[in-house]
Amino acid sequence: WWVSLLIGVAISLAIPALFASRFAHFGVFIALPFFGIGLLRAYRQLHETSAGDMRLTEQAIRGMSPREFSAILTSAYTETGYVVTPASGKAADLKLENDGRVTLVSCRRIKAANTGVEPLHSLVASGQTQNAARLIYLTLGELSAEAQDYAAEHGIEVLGLETLASILAKRVKAAQRKQAG
Repeated sequence: WWVSLLIGVAISLAIPALFASRFAHFGVFIALPFFGIGLLRAYRQLHETSAGDMRLTEQAIRGMSPREFSAILTSAYTETGYVVTPASGKAADLKLENDGRVTLVSCRRIKAANTGVEPLHSLVASGQTQNAARLIYLTLGELSAEAQDYAAEHGIEVLGLETLASILAKRVKAAQRKQAG
């Protein structure tokens, strides 16, 4: 981002210095795209989850009990307007409702290093039984190639560490401070 801003400043200063003063205003117009790109990238960088936050979030999640993780996840979804209840059955953990639409969230195997197709198959079956509009599977690990294909085929949203960190980083830090203090 800073390179784009630097190029914009250089163009703004170079045009009036190299050309007649009547063309000076063109320097600003030519530099506008560079300023726009630089400012947009700076804004995005400020709002991205840092690698440090992702590491801390992963460590915290791996150290949490299922009940603690469920509480933080429930808080995050409740804050975004969902009515959150425990899901019935063994395939999903949370049932989210918003505007009459049901979403099932599965995080039972969040700490597993690898996930095959079976948990996803169970989630789809549970979603059909409960008439769910969306299915979300949370994992810190990797999905097998077969599981990735199955998730894509059945419209399962797979949320990994990067997404979880962006959603939960602040809550995880607050929970850690609460436990420490």
